[in-house]
Amino acid sequence: MSYHLILPFFPEELRALLLDPSISDLMVNGTTGVYADRNGVIEHIPLATPYSNDRLQAAIERVARILGQDLTTQNPILNTRLPDGSRGRQFLTLSHRSDMTGPDRTWAVMYRPGDVVQYERGSKAEGIERGSFGVVRSSDAAMNRLTVELPGGSSVEYDPKRVYGVNVYRETSREFATGDRLQFSAIHKDLRISNCDMGTITKMEPDRLTVLMDGKEQRSVSFNPAEFRQFDHGYAVTSHSSQGLTADRVIANIDTESSRSLINNRLAYVAISRASEDAKIYTNDAATLGQRLATDVTKTAALDSTARPEQPITQEASKTRTVAVREYNNPGSRLAAVASEYVSRPERSVIVAPNRRERDELTQLIRADLYAQGKLGRDAQAVPVLIEKETGSKMHVENYQPGDKIQYKTGSPGPDGIPHDSQATVISTTPRENLLSVRFDASREEASYDPARLRTQTRESRVFQEETRELAEGERIRFTRHDKDVGVRSGDLGTVARMAEDHSITVRLDSGKIVEVSPEKAQHIDYGYAVDGLKNVRAERIMATGEGLTHQTFQMVSSKADLTLYTNAPQQDFSSAKKIVFPEFAQPAKQQHDFGIGS
Repeated sequence: MSYHLILPFFPEELRALLLDPSISDLMVNGTTGVYADRNGVIEHIPLATPYSNDRLQAAIERVARILGQDLTTQNPILNTRLPDGSRGRQFLTLSHRSDMTGPDRTWAVMYRPGDVVQYERGSKAEGIERGSFGVVRSSDAAMNRLTVELPGGSSVEYDPKRVYGVNVYRETSREFATGDRLQFSAIHKDLRISNCDMGTITKMEPDRLTVLMDGKEQRSVSFNPAEFRQFDHGYAVTSHSSQGLTADRVIANIDTESSRSLINNRLAYVAISRASEDAKIYTNDAATLGQRLATDVTKTAALDSTARPEQPITQEASKTRTVAVREYNNPGSRLAAVASEYVSRPERSVIVAPNRRERDELTQLIRADLYAQGKLGRDAQAVPVLIEKETGSKMHVENYQPGDKIQYKTGSPGPDGIPHDSQATVISTTPRENLLSVRFDASREEASYDPARLRTQTRESRVFQEETRELAEGERIRFTRHDKDVGVRSGDLGTVARMAEDHSITVRLDSGKIVEVSPEKAQHIDYGYAVDGLKNVRAERIMATGEGLTHQTFQMVSSKADLTLYTNAPQQDFSSAKKIVFPEFAQPAKQQHDFGIGS
């Protein structure tokens, strides 16, 4: 009997009894223990921890559900046979709730009973261990409270806005057998497994799977599928999860009647470019396929471009320089070309793209290609970082959310209790009184104030939200804050040379300097592939693309920098004037000394 299927639902004491080959029947009584038929003799086995009827019923209901049966008041008896392993075995795997965004995970109403929550960071305040899992039992939308059952049977109720670094999954029953293709959907550092890695099952044991990993390095990994459950069949994958993969053959199934958000030029580029030898497309309508794959989701589409002659760009000081301008009939090929050019020489290079969605797409494309080329390490780590919020007026508390980080340059230590050069976390807002309540990270003391009253302090503050970045050795990063202790300036670019187990990072700056970044300091880094502007960014090679580029975008560019413009239609007056003024790069003197929080 394949008892591994039901073991995760029962406490450790019952698991041992279920796996005991001498026991043929078990009767569980939560108050007095367990009665077991061992070799034809009934014996009483007390349980160290009482096992309530509610917990037992919940476990059996989940077993029935994954076996395709219902256990209800009308059908109260579960009479079924578990898989015997002769063909395949059922596993309860975890699938990402792909319909939930990062902001969605801060609202209790978005969770469903039965969701499995993984706590990457944990929470000391709520008693949640780092890396642990819990099962959602209920949610209170009005109070934004979530009730989760933790390992061991204990429960915790909390506001999801105050617990960070969570992943949300649904349990799914999957049958696997030796020879099945498998794809992982999470990182496992000890096994050197990265998200989306693929392999083939070579051996199945009662509590262990052995998988031969794809890739040039012929290696196998072995794991307990009851403990590491983030995997699925690897025969057909989405375009998104295929990024970073390379295969000899790619078979793309494209239904032209699907949504434009699924069938577009990004699919055409990502899916087909995964093949090293052969790619085939199967479609329901070959006549309209080309048009559908040219669909522009970020004003993106086809693949033809016109390389304009390099134009002279005259500097006001009578110096001249040339800049390459590449025009594309559709932005889809523009983004692909920018990503490809960047990957050819990422060192001391940066892309400026005012549109955030295009920056995210470029970063995704570049990281996938670098990974496929072996330039990014396989042992990636999830690192929490602080990203400055694009918000409305900081004078109004409606623009703040619990969990936001505020960095104060100028404080109000006396009456309001705000230290100079400090950082605090928003804990609540009172819109009626325009009152903001914060807790200071260093002292853990709390303060409440009206941001409109402290105009100077509010105006000079910066507001951040916490996000997660998956970083690996070889990653290009950008520092987002001056830090005299580390020896970096805001905008410095570098390459991750080493990732330590405690999340500290060794970075080789483009200047050649090696710096050590602690986990706390690592909050002030971000991907260094594409930026929204060039202020404080120092690079030898700049690729500019997208709408919103103006003369002001290039005010801080050195005349020695290699600049290429990637454009669709002529960029404002760039083509009509055929010249752009590029003054010498000149940093304001104050930036040379502007180190520390609030810069």
